[in-house]
Amino acid sequence: MEIWRHRLEQFHHVSTVHSITHRPYFDRSVKDVASEYDAFIIGGGNLVVPSKISSLYWNRAWLTKPVFIVGVGVDIDSNYESPDVISRLSAFFQHQNVCYIGTRDDESAEWIRRRLAPSISVSSHADLVFSMDLPPAHHYIRPTVGVAVRNQRGKFLDFSVLETACEQITAQGYDIVRLILGNLEAGMADLEIARSLNVSGPILHFDTVKEISSSIGGLDVLLSMKFHGAVVATAYGVPSITLSRSAKSESLFRRIDRLPLLSSLDDDEILCKFASTKLRVPEIVRSCLRSDAQVALRRVIESVNAVVG
Repeated sequence: MEIWRHRLEQFHHVSTVHSITHRPYFDRSVKDVASEYDAFIIGGGNLVVPSKISSLYWNRAWLTKPVFIVGVGVDIDSNYESPDVISRLSAFFQHQNVCYIGTRDDESAEWIRRRLAPSISVSSHADLVFSMDLPPAHHYIRPTVGVAVRNQRGKFLDFSVLETACEQITAQGYDIVRLILGNLEAGMADLEIARSLNVSGPILHFDTVKEISSSIGGLDVLLSMKFHGAVVATAYGVPSITLSRSAKSESLFRRIDRLPLLSSLDDDEILCKFASTKLRVPEIVRSCLRSDAQVALRRVIESVNAVVG
């Protein structure tokens, strides 16, 4: 959201459409909301879910204006595809007012082409977060490893393997910090889960994207259940181990040639993988990701300006 505000506000007024962060998302008619805008940008994130459809993102009211779908991912990990959801998503993506479709990985782009058959081309590019202007990295006094866990909506999380790995990492001379990477309600839920993680070291909970990013940038290694934690770490060159393996993390780690660092909470090899994190992400890799995201962002903004004026 900060990227869109920063890059678009020099041309247009930018705001979020929803007034509530949970269902029903709106405190008035969605048609009235739609009438107040000249165009809509949807994305990014894993917003295309084959098993369910969001009444926030894929609301047909947005189709009364030009729509730009940017930086989205498909929840390819979903084990079930609802025929009704696929039909409704297809109708949305095929609508004549959809002006642009761009995904954050090739796998999502191919799925949309094959399953939703939009009439316009589908591009793919690096996650738009890679285009972000990064604040200076925080300076930690000692070698420091960040651990970011997340709430999974009531699902029991067994941290015993991770806790054992953190004990051994501490014995190797590293400090541990628990990072809260969510914000608002999600951040508070993540904070509660982080408190249940039995590891030494403080919990770092910030209000702004800049503070969160800076805290990641100063780490030696990040262990993260949250995808964008790994994205920001990569942008800084910080090696990361994903603790929640998914298609999106697999795509990113394949792109940066670090597939062996995909992991999970119950992975007994976390410590072995940690030993493989001594090499920072090379500058040439980070530069390519940043350039790819910036080119896509410029292309979208040019398209929006051409339509909206």
